[in-house]
Amino acid sequence: MEQLISLNEALYKRQSIRNYSTDELSAEELDVIRSYAESITPLFPQLKYSAKVVGPQDIKAIAKWRAPHYFLLYSEDSIEGRMNVAYIYEQLVIYLTSVGIATCWATSITPKEGKEENGLKWCATIAFGRSDSDIYREQSTIKRKPLSEISDQEDSRLEPVRTAPSSINNQPWYFKHNGEKIEVLCKKQGLLKKWMIEQNHIDMGIALGNLKITSKEFTYTPFENKKEENGYIVLGEMKF
Repeated sequence: MEQLISLNEALYKRQSIRNYSTDELSAEELDVIRSYAESITPLFPQLKYSAKVVGPQDIKAIAKWRAPHYFLLYSEDSIEGRMNVAYIYEQLVIYLTSVGIATCWATSITPKEGKEENGLKWCATIAFGRSDSDIYREQSTIKRKPLSEISDQEDSRLEPVRTAPSSINNQPWYFKHNGEKIEVLCKKQGLLKKWMIEQNHIDMGIALGNLKITSKEFTYTPFENKKEENGYIVLGEMKF
C-alpha cells in the first residue's frame, strides 16, 4: 500500500470519517493492515489483547452510516488493558490515514454476537475503508482545548495529544511536569457520566499512541496506586 503522506503529517491531518464507499479492500490489503498492526509494540507487552476484522453484518449500531470493514478490539478488563489496545490501534489508524484509508473510532458500534471473546472484553471498534470524502483536514480546523488547558506548562511536544480524538470530544487528559518526567492524568467522571469511564481509558491510550508516533523515545510507567487530584486520576508518568 502506497504511503501518500508521512505518519507525522497523517496524525495532524486525520479526521473521523462516517461516509464510506461500499467497495471492500482486497484480501491482500487487509493482510498488509493486519501485519502492520501486529508489528506495533504494545504499551504493556505482558497484557493480552486481540482484534478481528469484520463486516457490517457483524456489528450493532444505532447510527445509519456503515463502513465496509471494522476492527473489533478486545482487551483485559482494566485501565491498562484498555489503554494498551487503544495505544496500538491508534498507531494503526494513523498508518491507515497515511495510505489514504478513512477511519473512525466508534465505541458506540458494538459486536453483534456478544462482548467477550477468549476471556477478553470488547472495548472499542474502529470503522475503516475507502471514502469519496476528503479524509484530510487542516490542523487549524480541529476544535480542541488549547495546550494551556491540558498541561501545567506550554509544552509543544504535547500537541499530538491535543489533536487526538476522544469520546464525544471529551478530551479527558491533563499533564503535570515533574523534571524530565510528566504525570499523566485522566478526568474523573461522576455518577451521571459513569458510562464514560471505560471510554476515557480508550481515549488515554489513543493520546499516548499519538505521542509514540512523534517521539520514538516515548516511555510510560503506570502507577500501581492511582491517587485522585483536583478532579483527575493520576494514571502514571511518561518520558520522551
